Amino acid sequence: MKRLLLFLAFVPAVVFAQEATERLRLPFGTGVMTCGTPDPRETRKDGTYTCTNHYKPSVPNAKFTLKNGKLDGRAYGYTEDGEPAYEGTFKNGLEDGEVKTRYSKERKRFEKTTRYKAGKREGVETENGYSDNLFVRPYKNDQISGFTYNMKNGRIDSLGDCEIAGQRLENEKCAGYVIPGYEAEWKVWEKEQAQKAAKQEADRNREVVRKNKEGVVIERYKLTNAQITGLHERFFNDGKPYLISEEKASRRIWEKEYFENGQLKRHSVYTTEGAGVETKHDEFYQNGKPKLSWSRTLNSDGDSRISFKSYFDNGKLNVEGVKVANRFVGRSDPMNLPYDGEIKFYDDKGNLIATETYADRKRHGLMRELSYDKNKKPIVFESTYKDGFLLKTVTVDKATKKTIRVQEFMPDGSLKSDSNPDEKSESSGDSL
Repeated sequence: MKRLLLFLAFVPAVVFAQEATERLRLPFGTGVMTCGTPDPRETRKDGTYTCTNHYKPSVPNAKFTLKNGKLDGRAYGYTEDGEPAYEGTFKNGLEDGEVKTRYSKERKRFEKTTRYKAGKREGVETENGYSDNLFVRPYKNDQISGFTYNMKNGRIDSLGDCEIAGQRLENEKCAGYVIPGYEAEWKVWEKEQAQKAAKQEADRNREVVRKNKEGVVIERYKLTNAQITGLHERFFNDGKPYLISEEKASRRIWEKEYFENGQLKRHSVYTTEGAGVETKHDEFYQNGKPKLSWSRTLNSDGDSRISFKSYFDNGKLNVEGVKVANRFVGRSDPMNLPYDGEIKFYDDKGNLIATETYADRKRHGLMRELSYDKNKKPIVFESTYKDGFLLKTVTVDKATKKTIRVQEFMPDGSLKSDSNPDEKSESSGDSL
């Protein structure tokens, strides 16, 4: 029993000591100030107080009233220079009503006005930004409820995020939350947004005409749902056609490119599915002669085969054959792709001068090339390849079909044997 009495006698002393050291927190004023002796922040004695700067006794730092040991009634806070920085009302120790704060030394006015109810933000808060914008925030139970308005010159300029009960939501969720006192501004905002939406819709469906500084049309097309549909025409500065295409939902169906003299330079045809791959291509020299022609066959696995013909500028065939591309290879320049199958080469008079055979993107099989010896007699080189490696080259007299030299090679390309047979032997073909 004696130990219990001693314990009970000790408890109040601990509580009193804790209360005596608990300091009243002021939401304004500076930390270095004198409020009187005894200090009301320590004693919590009721009354109205004026605190001053500890180093400048004539400069006020805070004015407040304590009732039942708590802040109550009007309260004021000041900067270290004595400029107003806080003005609000307390009830039973909690902010209640309109509270004004200032946090910029450069400005001589309150920048934020917040409304409180029992210590929680409730109602409209306004805050002046650094570019003279006014931010208007609606609070409910200490959390933003609706849009934040960004005001300029008395009208809504833009909206902040849509927030309800601390959660960001889609804008439609906040459309019905109009900040009290800003109903007229909101109606103006809604009207402006409707006008912008109507203009955007009109912009999505219109004819676009661009002109140069001389007033000459250099581009023309029509938009349907913001996508080019129909002819898309581009012109040189003198008004002559430069690039004409037909498009569907901004994807090219065909396209024609011209030289400045009006001569057709290129005609391309595209697929309208997927990435709009070019499937047919005809290219011309400025003299009107064909330069390059190819067509693409797309396979179901994404690979493609390109049959092509290239020409000399006199219109004679130069090279013809097939190229291949897998779906991982860029398709912008098919002429950089590897050969496949038999490739034929011609001179500018139309004569076949060489053939090459490819398999799996490597030289494979017989290659034949027309050439001339030191006496300008026509000879044919017949080279045999396997998986890209040269195995043998046979030199044949084109006129007599006589084999005049046989060379064999090692896998690394070095010479294995070199002979000049006396007997006649027929070549593997007579196309050259």
